[in-house]
Amino acid sequence: MTTPLTSAFEAERDALLAVATSARAQVDALAEGPDAFEAAVSATLDAVSDLDACQRRRQRHAADPTSGDVDPAAREALESAAADAQHACDVLAFALRHAAALGRDLLRVGHESEPLGQVYTARGAVAATGRAVRPLGTRLP
Repeated sequence: MTTPLTSAFEAERDALLAVATSARAQVDALAEGPDAFEAAVSATLDAVSDLDACQRRRQRHAADPTSGDVDPAAREALESAAADAQHACDVLAFALRHAAALGRDLLRVGHESEPLGQVYTARGAVAATGRAVRPLGTRLP
């Protein structure tokens, strides 16, 4: 017979596995583009929200003396799922830090490099593209 506490452990284990799967999908979506990444982030947020609800349910059952004992196999499965989810989240955190650092480096290199084209002012002088020829709201000389 499954006790309420054991079923709460099993629900939390399933939620942890969903978080791990979502975190892995989010890492994969980094290479696919912003739309795929945004969808993966949304799925991860939903999985974390479900996990939070399962954890609160387990805590309520653990505090209730009538909930019964937890099956040791369910406890081990929960601990294993928690370790798996932690590892997947650590990999995601590393990938996000790496992506942010790469983005900063690309922005810095792009900002420091010479422009690829040129534009000319009304007087025929060369001005670099991407840079203001004149302050906004002022007239050309």
